[in-house]
Amino acid sequence: MSGATAPVSVHDRVFGFYLVTSTAAAWFGGWPDGPGRGDPVLFTGIQAVFLLLWAAVRRAPIGTPRGNAVRAAFSIVAIPSVFTALALVLPGVHPEPFEFTWIAFDRWLCGADPTVAMQALYWGPFIDLLQLAYAAFYLVPVVAVVLAGRAAGRSGFADGLDLVVSGFLFSYLGYLIWPTIGPETYLPHDLPIEGPLCAASVHAAIVEAEIHRWNCFPSGHTMLGVVSLAVVVKHAPRQAMAFAVPVGLLVAATLVLRYHYVADVLAGLLGVPLTVLLVRRIRG
Repeated sequence: MSGATAPVSVHDRVFGFYLVTSTAAAWFGGWPDGPGRGDPVLFTGIQAVFLLLWAAVRRAPIGTPRGNAVRAAFSIVAIPSVFTALALVLPGVHPEPFEFTWIAFDRWLCGADPTVAMQALYWGPFIDLLQLAYAAFYLVPVVAVVLAGRAAGRSGFADGLDLVVSGFLFSYLGYLIWPTIGPETYLPHDLPIEGPLCAASVHAAIVEAEIHRWNCFPSGHTMLGVVSLAVVVKHAPRQAMAFAVPVGLLVAATLVLRYHYVADVLAGLLGVPLTVLLVRRIRG
């Protein structure tokens, strides 16, 4: 089984679908006039560049070592690039202030603002640990795909790559529909994000580096963390228990460090089975 090739590259189909759909949304999604609304022309140019690269990547043989390597290299460059490009068109594509919808939902569900209440959990070393787990987000899917490849050969690698790439891009489509900024901006929190080692500096660095801020719903950290865990459970079950620890810390960090609303996390969890089902459907 380790030498089998995937009959269909879900990676290719989902990337093409995302690039075309997100570009169409920028132009036909009710784009408002006026300054400060972003730059759909530059966004379209970036999308076009990756669409051309995607067309070249599609020529690589599916499921082979070279095909897997080409698709993995493309994904490592394209995923953060198209994510950042969303800052050029959000929230102009859909300027609804969804923050207040999710705040109201959290209060209805929990009876309070969860991220404010979770300040009771603030203990310096714990905050350092959570902040490091949150910052290591992009390593989680990479490690999951590598583990799948080591345990199940190139078919496991291809399957893991299909799942994590699909999860990323489906979450990005969510940002286009429900552009949302996190609770740290909209809710009053009394305590700073800090610990004895690095939490404050890492938190500040993430805020400074993140050009695209309308990235809360669904929670990509939750969705991709759990999708990655599903990849490991399927292809490398011996590592699943150990892998679940950083994933659990990652999901906890989204709320305790007030990056996300509870609504975002629930949407991210719902996105996991939807991603798996869609990948299976695309494969036929």
